[in-house]
Amino acid sequence: MTLFVVAMLVKSYEHNPYITEGDFILLKADGYPTYHLANVIDDHLMNITHVLRGHEWQTSTSKHLLL
Repeated sequence: MTLFVVAMLVKSYEHNPYITEGDFILLKADGYPTYHLANVIDDHLMNITHVLRGHEWQTSTSKHLLL
């Protein structure tokens, strides 16, 4: 089991997404990817190594790390 350490400018915290995140939807009924899947694929294809995101998106960080 991997424990993620998320470094933030304001605060850092340890997070174990395997405990807090259950299954989540990756494809919508129409076959298009959800925001979480599309975001991770886009970041990978564009060779993004560091992500800056607002406080309102911190809850999505664990999903993106798992993907």
